[in-house]
Amino acid sequence: MDSKKIKKRLFFYYSLLWLFLFAALYLSYFVYFVDTTSTKSKWVGLFAGAVALLLASLKAFEIHLYDYKNRVLEEIRKYFLTGVKIFSFKLIKISLFFAILLSFLLYNSMGKAFVISMVTGIVSSIFLIIISDFILSGALVKFNSALKERIGFLNKLALDSGICISIFPLGIAIVSVVVLFHNFKDYEHINGFLLGSCIVILLHNISTSISKRASLQAFDVVSGHIAQIDEYDKCNPLLMLKGISNSIFKSVNLSLELFLCFCMALISSMTIGGNCLNLMGSFMPIIIAAGGIFASIIAFLIVKVNKIKNPVKSLLTFSIVSFVFFSIATFYVVNTWLEDSNGLALSTIIGSFGALAVCFSNSNYIFERYKPAKNISNAAISGLNCAFLQTLREGFMSVVVPLFIVAASISISFLVSYGLEAPLYGLYGVSLSIVGFLSTVAVVACASFFGLECLSYKNVFNSFEKKFPVESFEDETLLSKNGYYLISLGKNFIYGISILASISVLIAYSMVVELEQIDILNPYVLTSIFIGIALVFVYCSFIMSANFGCAKRLVLEVKNQFRKFPQILRFELRPDYEKCVDICAINSYARVIIYTIITVLIFYFIAFKLKIEALCGFVFGAIFASSGLVFAISTAKISAYGAKKYFESEYINIQNSSEYIVISNNNKLFELMKDLIVPASVMLIKFLAILALTLAPIFLQVL
Repeated sequence: MDSKKIKKRLFFYYSLLWLFLFAALYLSYFVYFVDTTSTKSKWVGLFAGAVALLLASLKAFEIHLYDYKNRVLEEIRKYFLTGVKIFSFKLIKISLFFAILLSFLLYNSMGKAFVISMVTGIVSSIFLIIISDFILSGALVKFNSALKERIGFLNKLALDSGICISIFPLGIAIVSVVVLFHNFKDYEHINGFLLGSCIVILLHNISTSISKRASLQAFDVVSGHIAQIDEYDKCNPLLMLKGISNSIFKSVNLSLELFLCFCMALISSMTIGGNCLNLMGSFMPIIIAAGGIFASIIAFLIVKVNKIKNPVKSLLTFSIVSFVFFSIATFYVVNTWLEDSNGLALSTIIGSFGALAVCFSNSNYIFERYKPAKNISNAAISGLNCAFLQTLREGFMSVVVPLFIVAASISISFLVSYGLEAPLYGLYGVSLSIVGFLSTVAVVACASFFGLECLSYKNVFNSFEKKFPVESFEDETLLSKNGYYLISLGKNFIYGISILASISVLIAYSMVVELEQIDILNPYVLTSIFIGIALVFVYCSFIMSANFGCAKRLVLEVKNQFRKFPQILRFELRPDYEKCVDICAINSYARVIIYTIITVLIFYFIAFKLKIEALCGFVFGAIFASSGLVFAISTAKISAYGAKKYFESEYINIQNSSEYIVISNNNKLFELMKDLIVPASVMLIKFLAILALTLAPIFLQVL
């Protein structure tokens, strides 16, 4: 299809989108905001979700319209989808097994509605995984096909795919939550949606993180000790696994994190609002979340992206536009719904501002021209030990600012919501602040997906072709730098909302079990806090051992293929790529399930032996430990990468120098830690908080 037909068709579709958006805003305001006592306000969430899904579909269609015929890349896409299907089908089978098992176990104690919500969460998460895999594989192929285009067009193509993947999970989340709440009108029942989603996402995210590291470690062993093959030789049986792990799974994991955090913040704040202000308070978070989605969509449609030169600047522009629209809408809506509620409006706006602050808080660790990267680069002269310690020191120092912003957002939101006079009202303000924190999540997640695509586009072609087709591509370095900067900024934000969403769920749990305060001098509570802190490190060690075991199985499989079929090394026979993916999927899923069951047993011991108050301390201990660990390891990896780039830019003929080898090994070491420790600890605290909230009715019955 030529460019003129594409422009005409897109103009028509975007015109329809603008009409639908105005219609949704019109109905939301004039029909439902005027009658503030009506429960029909649920339609505001449905309108926002519908517009979000429509925009995501339109962006996916726009990417599809750019038809660059490339037979090799289309063949590679089929290979990618084959490998992804193996992982997805294994996950579907495991998820269905757990759905049936948990349905039998929880039906009598939790009821039919809870089971339906849980199954809905499982199905929604699986659907999101499948759609994200399909969209991302197509977007990466289109990006590779368009490499000869101008840099502005490439940036727009990457940004379109980022908008598609970032806004799609928000649409699914808010529509699912609103529909379930409208049908059941009970917080305990819709909490099952969180449990079902969390099970699927925990299995997928941690298993794919294990597969990424295991494939890289097994590949190093194969290329170094078993066969002298180059990095992207087709005779390597690990090629498919390495390709999908490095280019597809990273983006899908981020999409699932976004989906789960949004659902956690929304459902927990609805639970807190229902206990605080009854039905009116439960619908308020839906409207605020819908306002955030509308603000992000308007920012995406208003800001011009045809000539993007500096994506970091574009991220800032998107964020400011979204923040302004969201702040105005929130202040008006909250004051319209509730009289004398300036405190709740301010707490929500404070949360939105805190989100931007966390996103840009550690930006000095990202850019190689700043002091942290230079310090690590200079330390590399003294050897690997000094470089490692300096990197770790920078990571430890980076914990202060984002956690201070998180703490300040919670404290200020509590105070402005009159929490000193009415603590319950103050906690509701904190929960709305966390929902406000998620108001710009679509914008920041879009930037993160943009960064991932810029970093991953080479992996698509290199997965099945030894030589990248456009060696002289002038803007390759610029794309890689932009991708690195944006994904680093986005990761700070994702970790921040993960911590806050877990805290919000835990506040909702304390209200459900009618726990007004926690006595940390209680020996049971104090013991549980230390157990929760220790569990984070134990669980991360379990995941690291799973990585080593999975890598060992892959090495044995490669040896077996080379021994049985020596024609593979002579390029006379196609390796069994799918077998390696299957082995990695089975081993990673099995080990994650075993380690998670051990965690659940510890959870039940705390709940039934040390009682409800101790369980709250247990989860808080895990959140405290994970908060510092995640920011320290993640920022240390960012600093190590920045030091490597600084070293490369400042010194010539360094590829074989001892200092460059030291700084490269330091970067690899922290990359290994980040890929395993961070996903495990982040998912663990979410799982524990959700488990406490969803099973709270059982605890009340038994205890």
